[in-house]
Amino acid sequence: MPRNEPGATVSLEQLNQALKMHYEVSPIVPDDLTVLVRAKIIPSVPPPPPGKKYFVDKQKVEVRLVNQ
Repeated sequence: MPRNEPGATVSLEQLNQALKMHYEVSPIVPDDLTVLVRAKIIPSVPPPPPGKKYFVDKQKVEVRLVNQ
């Protein structure tokens, strides 16, 4: 996944790609998606849809949207 330009929006699919990229370099799955921002893999963590939140499934190494 190419690095995004500032201000670009990031989809759930891109969050998953970014998480997998991070996992290839660091075998620790982060609890917080801001780690991907600090690593400059994504420009920012987009707000989830209303009533949802991001959940990082550490066993599957994937980001999902779940109910709040």
